[in-house]
Amino acid sequence: MTAKDLDFEIIDAHSHLWLSQDTVVDGKPIRTLRNGRSLFFGEEVQMIPPFMIDGRNSADVFLSNMDYARVSAAVVVQEFIDGPQNEYLAEVKRGWPDRFKVCAMCDFRQPGFLADAGCLIDCDAYDGIAIPGHRLARPLNDPEMMAMYSRMERNGMFLSLCLHEDNHQLGEVEDIVRSFPDLKIAIGHFGMVTTPGWMDQIRLARHPNVYVESGGITWLFNSEFYPFEGAVRAIRQAADEVGVEKLMWGSDYPRTITAITYRMSFDFVLKSDLLTYEEKRLFLGENARRFYGFENLVLPPYVKNMSEHWVAAMCGIHLHEVSVSNGRPRSVFNSSNWGRGCGMAFRSYIFHDGWKWIGLTEDADITMEIGINNQKAGYCEAAEFYDEQPTHFYLYVRQRLRWSKGRLSTFWNYFGRCLKSFFHKPTWSKYDYMVSI
Repeated sequence: MTAKDLDFEIIDAHSHLWLSQDTVVDGKPIRTLRNGRSLFFGEEVQMIPPFMIDGRNSADVFLSNMDYARVSAAVVVQEFIDGPQNEYLAEVKRGWPDRFKVCAMCDFRQPGFLADAGCLIDCDAYDGIAIPGHRLARPLNDPEMMAMYSRMERNGMFLSLCLHEDNHQLGEVEDIVRSFPDLKIAIGHFGMVTTPGWMDQIRLARHPNVYVESGGITWLFNSEFYPFEGAVRAIRQAADEVGVEKLMWGSDYPRTITAITYRMSFDFVLKSDLLTYEEKRLFLGENARRFYGFENLVLPPYVKNMSEHWVAAMCGIHLHEVSVSNGRPRSVFNSSNWGRGCGMAFRSYIFHDGWKWIGLTEDADITMEIGINNQKAGYCEAAEFYDEQPTHFYLYVRQRLRWSKGRLSTFWNYFGRCLKSFFHKPTWSKYDYMVSI
């Protein structure tokens, strides 16, 4: 299953928005720089994709990503490292009430925050409160925090809560759950899934009012990268433990898309065989719709990429088949292979005298040169590469005519040299090259 085949709505349960970062955490500044970078705890890092050159992580850009990926709605949480974004998120909520649920955030690190929290709860501009508990030293269940939860429960707000990976806050959360059984709680970061004891956070979802969302799961499994098979196995394990109906997908946009695209942050779930269609539907959208109360959802239409064209597909399939049908037999007979298109890698000594091949089919030219010099071109079937293909038939015809002319030029420039080299030191590869050109 792919995004093109979607017939249900997807909801992102964990995302971030800001117009700029300008804050201090643990005495160290965090602020927006240039080209998507930020000063982060004394180090310059790529906080968001480099094409967001002004550092603005705006709702407009996010919506463009959502529409392309076919994500119907999103929940916007907050984090101390981004600074308070309450004012901007209230504006986002007003502008797109059917696309976003937004969380307010107070400086819970300071005593006396309850008055500010009360104003945020009562103003009707926010759907929930976000607490970055993993960065919080105070107990989650101290009297001031509990008073805030009580007001949230009365106002029908949800609590977005990220916990420390050492699980010392589990007892505090249990106290909150018992005290406020009607307060909806979403545990973030999938329980810090790559750390020991993560399932203890998942088990909090055994309570009726507690769900778990997977914001940042691709970041946590970044070392194994796409298609994040370990992440899918973790989702499967959590679903077996608490039920898939208690789990929700989250992206942790935009930080995670410095390494992958937004669509890749969920389509690894769509393509997995470890989850059924119904489990994918629940995990990717339906559970979040029920938990957060989304209404009037619309599935964005599928927009075809420029590369999705029958001519390009035909050329790509042909390149693959020719590469395999020619590469495998030559490998079996330990013969040198033909280089094709951009799917080639070279040792540096080949270019000791610079790049000399400037014909219309330079891949054929360099292949002949390798054979003449008694060198060898191998074949790696496991290699992956990306090749540009023509998207219109007339471009395809022009390309083939150009290559035909280039092959004639290769024959004219290299056949005699290859024949002379063959009589000096005969090899099967040279004979193969001469009859193939």
